[in-house]
Amino acid sequence: MNKSILGIRNPRILYSTPIELEKKNLSERGRVVLLVKISADSGVSVSIGEKVKTGRKIGYTENRYIFSTITGEVKKISRIEWLNGINYHAVQIERTGDDEWETVFVPSDENPAKSREEILTLLESAGYPVNYFKSERFDRFIINCTEEDVLTSNIQATILEKKDLFTEAVNLAGKLANSEVIVVVQTGFENKIREIYKGEIRSIKPVYPSGMNEILPRALNLEGNIGIIRADLLINMLQTLKTGLPVFERIVTLIGEGNKPLKNILVRIGAPVSEILNKENFEVDSGYKIILGGAMRGRTVFDGDFPVQKNASGIMVQGKKDVVDLTPQPCLNCGECVKVCPQNLQVNMLTRYSEFSIFDRCKELNIADCIECGMCAYVCTSHKPIVQYLQFAKKQLSIIEASKKEISNDK
Repeated sequence: MNKSILGIRNPRILYSTPIELEKKNLSERGRVVLLVKISADSGVSVSIGEKVKTGRKIGYTENRYIFSTITGEVKKISRIEWLNGINYHAVQIERTGDDEWETVFVPSDENPAKSREEILTLLESAGYPVNYFKSERFDRFIINCTEEDVLTSNIQATILEKKDLFTEAVNLAGKLANSEVIVVVQTGFENKIREIYKGEIRSIKPVYPSGMNEILPRALNLEGNIGIIRADLLINMLQTLKTGLPVFERIVTLIGEGNKPLKNILVRIGAPVSEILNKENFEVDSGYKIILGGAMRGRTVFDGDFPVQKNASGIMVQGKKDVVDLTPQPCLNCGECVKVCPQNLQVNMLTRYSEFSIFDRCKELNIADCIECGMCAYVCTSHKPIVQYLQFAKKQLSIIEASKKEISNDK
């Protein structure tokens, strides 16, 4: 990672290249903790002591089902606050033996003739957010094969591990989007993709955050209504259609001391971070930091029981030498945060308004357009926790909007 010197140039932060995928089974024993958001339209559908199979519905939230990712017994149902400040029911399931499967629907291999509408209905029943495909009409549709964060390579590892499914998955996207499809990769990964896919492929420089979904169409100079989906999510969708099972595992990048990517590992969704690290023989001492995600977008975990979620990109362990203890200072108005913002936001002003709870001004300055890439915090000469300020403001605005809606409904 290179920072700018005296504002002469913007920093260049490079994405990682693929590293080894270790296929060791990390879920032979242990437990998972599955989260069900607490809201008016959500709930838990299992009870303590109940036996569940892999794929069993254990709850629902915001019109989507939550499924068990192991076969076992429900041991505990508690309430926790997740890293985003939202409260969840935490359903703890302890493995009792080998996987016994409970399918959501009849797999497509047994009944392959499906229309676009039927496929979307099946995917929705398996917990996938499909309103995107139902409500939009796309001029072009991108399959995003770039990484989500810095130091992670789980997306590319997933593609290579499931390369036999890739072309079929791209064809599925074309059918769902009813549009021409473009596969986009990081420079250096094109040859591996061309070995498994013969359609249109475009590459971008592996410079963060150009591969983020919100930025990629601009990086490719594409105009019109451009749809986009991550390659790993698309492959999961195809696997679900073929097996009738919801997604229950995920490849994540394990990043060790010295901020060094070590390997990619296959873990069950919901597996507590502490159990994964124990099985990988990681000793986490006092003063170490555990981060869910990568170097730029990851969030610090303060409890080893926090589970890996289905959108996790990595698990990062920073040793005492890697953890930099910085004290935030007053803003110097240097403008570095504004200069690097890919969304052209007035980051300095948004941070101040959030700090002093002036949330209406945050809304006026389009804080909703913030994609939380972390570039502003990376270059901040005052070491202010800018991303956390922006996240706080967005959460408070959502609470305010929800309260207004509730009051309006009561009238």
